[in-house]
Amino acid sequence: MERSDVPSPAEAVGSSIVAAVSDSADVSVMPDSAIRLVFRKPGVFVCPSVRSLENSIGGVLQILQVPPQDAIDILVQWTSYASLSKLASNLSLSTSFLDLGTGQTVASKENKEPARNPVNTSGPGSKDSLSKPESYEIKIPLHQIHSIKKVVPALGSGTPYIIIFTDKGIALPPLYFTSGGIKEMFTALKSCAYVTRSEEDSNLFLINDTANMLVKSMTSLEESNRINGLERRDRAGFFSDISLSILGAFSKVPKMGRKAIKSLKNEEKHRDEDVRKPSSIHYSLGEFELVDDGEQQHAIELPQVEREAPVTAVEWRAAFDPNGKVSDPSAIKRRIFKGGVENSIRKECWKFLLGYYSWNTTYSEREALSAAKRDEYLVYKRQWQSITKEQEKHFAKFRNRRSRVEKDVARTDRDLPVFKDRDGPGLTALHNILMSYIFFNFDVGYVQGMNDLAAPMWLIMQDESEAFWCFKHYMETMSSNFDKDQQGMNTHFLQLERLLRCIDPTFHQYLGRVSCLNMFFVYRWILINFKREFSCDDVMVLWEAIWTNYLHPKFHLFIALAMLLTARGDIISQRMGFDQILQCMNNLSGKLSADDVLKRAEALFRNFDARTDDEVKQAVFVAAPRQEAET
Repeated sequence: MERSDVPSPAEAVGSSIVAAVSDSADVSVMPDSAIRLVFRKPGVFVCPSVRSLENSIGGVLQILQVPPQDAIDILVQWTSYASLSKLASNLSLSTSFLDLGTGQTVASKENKEPARNPVNTSGPGSKDSLSKPESYEIKIPLHQIHSIKKVVPALGSGTPYIIIFTDKGIALPPLYFTSGGIKEMFTALKSCAYVTRSEEDSNLFLINDTANMLVKSMTSLEESNRINGLERRDRAGFFSDISLSILGAFSKVPKMGRKAIKSLKNEEKHRDEDVRKPSSIHYSLGEFELVDDGEQQHAIELPQVEREAPVTAVEWRAAFDPNGKVSDPSAIKRRIFKGGVENSIRKECWKFLLGYYSWNTTYSEREALSAAKRDEYLVYKRQWQSITKEQEKHFAKFRNRRSRVEKDVARTDRDLPVFKDRDGPGLTALHNILMSYIFFNFDVGYVQGMNDLAAPMWLIMQDESEAFWCFKHYMETMSSNFDKDQQGMNTHFLQLERLLRCIDPTFHQYLGRVSCLNMFFVYRWILINFKREFSCDDVMVLWEAIWTNYLHPKFHLFIALAMLLTARGDIISQRMGFDQILQCMNNLSGKLSADDVLKRAEALFRNFDARTDDEVKQAVFVAAPRQEAET
């Protein structure tokens, strides 16, 4: 609540002190050459006690980027003018600090750092702070700030000030800006943190709020995406809708929204508990310099990996025995993984890869299966086609799902000739497949994004029944991505973060310091299996490698890591935060080759497999903890 009745520091201490804190004062001494000044504002006052406003203390507010230590990178610090000379020669933490667990001021031991995660303030609660203004200081790592309240009293009624709230709910003393600078402070914060305005209070700004970061990763992708030189249609399309679908339109389904956010918070809570820290994992990655920006860079020693030519029709036919069984499934899967397949055999090959056909079936068994599946598909298709207009009036879920299908189908891969005609056979078949899937799987129904997964099935099969069953089998591996509680996506994010921690601990540490270990910036990649990041032909090659499960059932995470590491140097050297990383990831669309990415992904896997303890390998791929159902 705003406190316009609180007198300004200038009113409390008199004009003589205000005159002494002009911006020209020489208070720019930096304590260490390795420290980077992000923001500095003199003339910021602190009132340690609301009962003693006359004791307001003038000083300087700074946002500092300090050398990494105990995962603290960005430090928000207010220092009194009297203590700046001490700060110049000693960056050690204050002689006392506020313990957030107890709320008590604790004396720190000489020449020793306090426990991790303190907020270092030698003012509140200190008996000496009011009598010794030079001892009053506020230090708080950015990752321990939950939010910042901005208060701007009516013109002439007081001095603007901010209140910092910690992640444990403690409000630090107000910081009064006697000569402006609040706007510039927030601009500086946005360069090193994800800052969002609270929906409940327009003057409250949330720092690195997990839920908002996820929503932004889904909804900020409305600009045009160029793939293969073609403009993506419907600029406001797919991902603005998917945010409503997956997060359940919080305003309409608050319970589901709460569960999703609780799951995200729970995942972050367990992030440091599930796998041993890199320092306790024994492996060697070698070293070389990637960027020259004060960071110790660790290169990843990768083995040489080569791709092979696609599997030909002759090679494919030779893989079957006289009865039609595949003689050596492992051998043919290895070849598909290494080179993909020629388009002439893609239709038949996909049926095996997706599980529509078993690898040990004969010609006659597959022929009988296809006939039975065709009849079964018609059952599901007739079910939704037979719903009358009168029935539809009383079937809201059907109306809503059909509406979403029709809207998404109309904008699916319209740059491809087979889907160019709005009323043509391609989009009609895609509509039928998705509507029939709704009646096959009532629990999942339809969620935006499934159209992207179903479209290639029709493109290759050119047969509604076969495309439906291939899509059905594909959804068996992908359906968790569309869970309403985001359990599936949380697991992908958490496992990718663990994988990065093992393979590239330096980059992992950097992402931790900018609060980006949630990995939300790869949301689009994982949700629809890189469908919008590559050309149509490359997507097929990529999917075929994933479907073989040749190296690992989670090989898509190594693909994501390979793509992420292509931008590693830019991310670190440019000190990117969440917004910039998200944009950087989106900008990779259409710029990468599937063969290059697959080579690097395989090399990353072989490095991980050879250098990582078995216990850690298992721990990396443990699923994210699931929240208990709300009653």
